[in-house]
Amino acid sequence: MSNSNRKIFVVIRYSILSKTKAWKISDTKDREKYKQILFSEARMDTKFLFFKELVLPSLAQNESRVKNAEVVVLLYTSTQLPDKQRNKLKELCSPYNFMNIRYITEDDNFHECVRRDLHASLSQATGNSVYATVRLDDDDALGKDFLLNVEKYVSNEFSERIITFPCGFESLYEPREKTILKTIEIDYPKVAVGLTKIHKFDNEKTGASATFSIYDAGNHTKVDKSHVVVQERGTRPYYLKLAYAEQDTAEKGFVRRSENAPIVEYERLVAEFPVISGLLS
Repeated sequence: MSNSNRKIFVVIRYSILSKTKAWKISDTKDREKYKQILFSEARMDTKFLFFKELVLPSLAQNESRVKNAEVVVLLYTSTQLPDKQRNKLKELCSPYNFMNIRYITEDDNFHECVRRDLHASLSQATGNSVYATVRLDDDDALGKDFLLNVEKYVSNEFSERIITFPCGFESLYEPREKTILKTIEIDYPKVAVGLTKIHKFDNEKTGASATFSIYDAGNHTKVDKSHVVVQERGTRPYYLKLAYAEQDTAEKGFVRRSENAPIVEYERLVAEFPVISGLLS
């Protein structure tokens, strides 16, 4: 099977203006206030910094190591993203052939948009395909060999199975001081970051509405109720999550999770995720 018939899609949400209440900052009845918070210059600058210095370098590093599948990153953002931020994001991503920016409206159904774009990409190949879809937040980094580990599951044998990568690091970051306050080890089966599903695609039979992604599996904590879930475990962290004050889920969860978690020394953090240096003063 050629690379065009084996694909890994990494799907990222980047400041999408949404009518859902799933995110902390959208939990307000005042739509204009929600938009102001979402697109505030301070928040946008922080998001861009994380994506530029952490997320994109980790994606580029991973993409360069995958040899037997095509890596496609689908980054979804709002049509109302301020022009300054839109231009910065476009310029940042333009050198990378694997990066694809998609703009969606407030009324668009995110899941349907993802299905449509997956179908458009997969339909270009001749014959049937096997593909993976991977969840990634716009402020998380993948471990050095993350997509290599995903690649080994991109086969008919694992179709319709979900792969979880429980083990990673989480750092409490102070944006104003540009410093890491604390890093812990995480072991969280079905964690959202990096959650992956394997799919089959029949070029003659699979329509756009049936070209599914990991997001169609529903709540990441409950995917084992409807799918066979495979836990991938190794000796190195699969991801780095950041917790910080302006994050949608805030930093309270970090404090709770760190109570009994093993501490990661700074030297080990930098050794596993050298891209973190771009965020430090």
